[in-house]
Amino acid sequence: MPQATYTLEMELSYNTWTNITADWQIAAPLTIERGIEPGERVARIGRMSFTLYNPDGRYTPGHANVRPGFNSGIGVRLKANDGTTTRTLFYGRLARITESVRTIPNPALQDTVQIEVEDDMAALHRVSVGVFNLILNATPRAVINAIVNASFTPPGLFGYWRLGHNPQSKLGTAKLPGDYTGKNFDLGQSVFPWVGDTWPPSLPADAAMRDVCDSEFGYFAIAADGTPIFADRHNRPKHITVDATLTGGLAGIEVERSEARLINDITVIVHPRTVGGTPDVLWQSGKSIRVNYNQPVEMEARFIDPNQQVAWIGAQSLIVPIAGVDFTATDKADGTGTDLTANVLVTLEAGATSALLRLEILKTKKKPRAFIHGLRLRGYPLRAFLPVSITKHDDTSLLTHGHHPQRFDMSLQDDAGVARDVAGALISNRKDPRAWITVTVEAVTSAALLTQALAREVGDRLSVTDSALALSSVGCFIESIRHDITHGGASHRVTWRTSPTDLHAYWILGQTGYEELGSKTRLGY
Repeated sequence: MPQATYTLEMELSYNTWTNITADWQIAAPLTIERGIEPGERVARIGRMSFTLYNPDGRYTPGHANVRPGFNSGIGVRLKANDGTTTRTLFYGRLARITESVRTIPNPALQDTVQIEVEDDMAALHRVSVGVFNLILNATPRAVINAIVNASFTPPGLFGYWRLGHNPQSKLGTAKLPGDYTGKNFDLGQSVFPWVGDTWPPSLPADAAMRDVCDSEFGYFAIAADGTPIFADRHNRPKHITVDATLTGGLAGIEVERSEARLINDITVIVHPRTVGGTPDVLWQSGKSIRVNYNQPVEMEARFIDPNQQVAWIGAQSLIVPIAGVDFTATDKADGTGTDLTANVLVTLEAGATSALLRLEILKTKKKPRAFIHGLRLRGYPLRAFLPVSITKHDDTSLLTHGHHPQRFDMSLQDDAGVARDVAGALISNRKDPRAWITVTVEAVTSAALLTQALAREVGDRLSVTDSALALSSVGCFIESIRHDITHGGASHRVTWRTSPTDLHAYWILGQTGYEELGSKTRLGY
């Protein structure tokens, strides 16, 4: 039987990989699970777990014999070669190191450590959007790029010069990356008029990513090699070429036909904005602020609607606080004393829903401190008032299957026409039960299956046939991938959880293969 050759590597120093395959304890399984939960649009955190031989403390941080550079946070990757091509099966960062108890029943697993690696989706869960700059008339690609840049560095950028990073690389001799180097992002079919004005600084980056994907109807995932991928809403309808053909004789096939996945009453919500015509006070300090010389104070100012003090709003633009107009300063906390207003400098970094203010005292010999009074921040408010809801339902499906409602919030869209199109598309492709297929293959059964097991990626298209399950060349897109590798690859089982391609079988005017409106395809969004 064919068997892959595996290489396990760690990034023990920047962009330098060390082969540790010899320390892989194959008596324990190696598992990988990553991708998108079928029916969702943004990937969950991908994880790889395995066991390393550790007889002398080489994988115990702090031990005298620890490998230099080994610790949580370093890069880890697994590669596999099918005899012709080498592919990366997983890339991520070391998330957990767990030493096993030496009295465990299996002697082969004594003197070992368990390793868990997470892909960069973990960074999106861990990092918040912070002071996110307002983006006007933005493509989904531009917004996703901004979120990724603020959250993690894709491995495809390693080796390139980056500001404030890798100081041993000198600008002029190092390679300069482009805006999308190391990424694979579709442009997107939408243009978002406003982005960021509904995102508080504490919003997790993955929640912002979901807003983008829900508002575009696109998908975001991390590829096996660590490349972030964004597919827009036309990516799958245009993906009509089959990447792998499977039958029941080659694979274990499970089919779910569940009413829980039905939608026959849909409400789609969009959010029109209004921009204030004159500057308003968007934030004001409730007390005097003490600033010492040579000790600048930095603070976050979260915008508040002056007309509704409990409502947070965005700002299209801000006015840098003006001395004597937006603040005063004296040498006493109660506002009396010597006027020091001219000795205070206020600067800001503007965001869509908040700003970072920096307060400092200009050089002075007589007054080493100042109290800033009545500091306020003015700007042009951006309000998301009165969301628009469009509802559609399918009477036949309601009668046949009962009531299956859902609300779908497109927070970055402001056009009611978009809501109508989305509601129509969702009702069309979710009103009837469909086959949601899970495929499991044993990769070592044949060379062809081994290649498929190593090569397939989230978003690839399968064709599945199994007469016992009434499946005849049924199309599905891979959403979630799981590898179970035992005994060093003597068994390599791969499970693909999928979604029906028929959810994306839309009609596109004038394009061959998309023109059978009403027979095989539907009018799409």
